[in-house]
Amino acid sequence: MKPMIVDNIPFKPNLAYLYTHLHVPSRPAQRQAFDALAAQAAEVARPKALYGLTVIEDHGDDFIVVEKIRFKSRVLAVNVKSLHRVFPFVVTCGMELVEWADGLSGMLERFYADALKLAALRTATRRLEKEIRHQFDTGRISQMCPGSLSDWPLDQQRPLFDLLGDTQGAVGVTLKSSMLMIPDKSESGFYFQNDSGFASCQLCPVKDCPSRKSPFVEHLYEQKYRK
Repeated sequence: MKPMIVDNIPFKPNLAYLYTHLHVPSRPAQRQAFDALAAQAAEVARPKALYGLTVIEDHGDDFIVVEKIRFKSRVLAVNVKSLHRVFPFVVTCGMELVEWADGLSGMLERFYADALKLAALRTATRRLEKEIRHQFDTGRISQMCPGSLSDWPLDQQRPLFDLLGDTQGAVGVTLKSSMLMIPDKSESGFYFQNDSGFASCQLCPVKDCPSRKSPFVEHLYEQKYRK
């Protein structure tokens, strides 16, 4: 696999959304202070992504093999059962934004900066998805990330990063011994063609999750994924 880099991704924070999401007070002075912080983030941010195209070499009830590396997950195996390819990826807000945020001292500023890092990650994710759909004519795609479900635990990050190669040199992402990533606002996993709009959140019953992208679908696991 020859990984490809996606960079030069403009970051333009959606101020109206962030005002509401972060409960930024409507008083002019506080809005102006937030706007100035967001402008700084937009100037320094360099979100980016690394991805590749891999062929599924083997497939079982609860695993797939790509590039001779085995990934064990019943949900992943079912989702790609009829496919011959997947797209491993890592996407990040970028170390530039992390270093800027680390230089802030105020508690409220750091809270806002964390949200801006997440917004930059989401911007990069949308750009990566567009790139994959355009380059490989996939139609609709979905993603799965190690650790998002107990079915595909976080320790599967290691073989995934082995597959992606030099992620630090390519996009500045490092995998720690805890299997968490630096920068913290990074995601990794597989993209795959999926017309039904699968999201791991559909299988996760945790309530009030700030990262939820789709509602929990009761009985979905039993109906589609139970052996």
